[in-house]
Amino acid sequence: MLSPADGAALAATEDAIAITYTCPVYHSFDPVLATGGPADYGLSVATSPVLGTDGRLRQDAVVAADQGHVSNTLPEGQCVSFFGSGAAAVPGTYYVQVWRLCVICAQDYEAAPVRRVEVVVDAKPVVKPPARAYGGFPAFYGVALAGVPDGSAVRLERRVSGRWRTAGTGSASGEAAEVAATLPAGRRRLRAVVVVGGSEATGPARTVRVRRARGWTTGRRDDGRYTGALRMELRVAGEGRTVRGFGMDVAMLCPGIVPGQFTTQIGRAVVPKARIAPDGTFAGAAVQGGDTAAEVRGKVRDGRVTGRAKLSLGVCSGDTAFAGKRR
Repeated sequence: MLSPADGAALAATEDAIAITYTCPVYHSFDPVLATGGPADYGLSVATSPVLGTDGRLRQDAVVAADQGHVSNTLPEGQCVSFFGSGAAAVPGTYYVQVWRLCVICAQDYEAAPVRRVEVVVDAKPVVKPPARAYGGFPAFYGVALAGVPDGSAVRLERRVSGRWRTAGTGSASGEAAEVAATLPAGRRRLRAVVVVGGSEATGPARTVRVRRARGWTTGRRDDGRYTGALRMELRVAGEGRTVRGFGMDVAMLCPGIVPGQFTTQIGRAVVPKARIAPDGTFAGAAVQGGDTAAEVRGKVRDGRVTGRAKLSLGVCSGDTAFAGKRR
């Protein structure tokens, strides 16, 4: 095999990856006459290096296969086969082998040595900080994830004492993610890392400003009980410094048994406590049992509260805006 090299790292792609190799004519059906040519060569790509009884990669591990093709872009005596079938878009470790048909051989095939290649995620996750973040208060950092499939794990990392440490985690949805993190005040160096399959991609580092917590816009006048539609309720306490007992009904979409069909389920998002930042914003999250998680973010101002609540229950999830007044 000519390319790629053993152990090569290849960018994941929706298009096929070209594998090149020499493919001279050879004795396939007759020990004297050259009866085999490029069309008798083939390529197997598998998730395991284990060989079958014919010396080729085991068929139950093969995820892509192709025959040999000549091309006017290659010298005479060379062929190309393609690693496609959608597998080239999935990061991971793969094993590649070129073989050729050989009827006069004991195992009907002659197989080349197996090579290992790594298909790696081709992404540059970009951190998008919030307009304001305060030291010691949770804030949501956006991450742009062009080309990254939904459900991929995302880490927000910050530089601490010469090392990168995890500040928060999230998951990709619609080529983006939001990661909650609580950082100390000051200028902080951040970056995002996305994990797809067994491959990681790290985005560029950027410096963000985390403000010192002071000058609250909320106070004693904001304390009290707030209610709104969808049975939204919360209480502001501690002279405008804390939200307690947030609860709200959230409509969730649940995938049905038939692909593309969904059902609706109503759940209640409950977050017992969240701290209010100097600009009146608050954010909090809570786990309600093993497979239920709630998240709330909002803002208190002049006797009103607005925001959004999220709820996930197993495979069901919902995201709803809310607004309420002090009673």
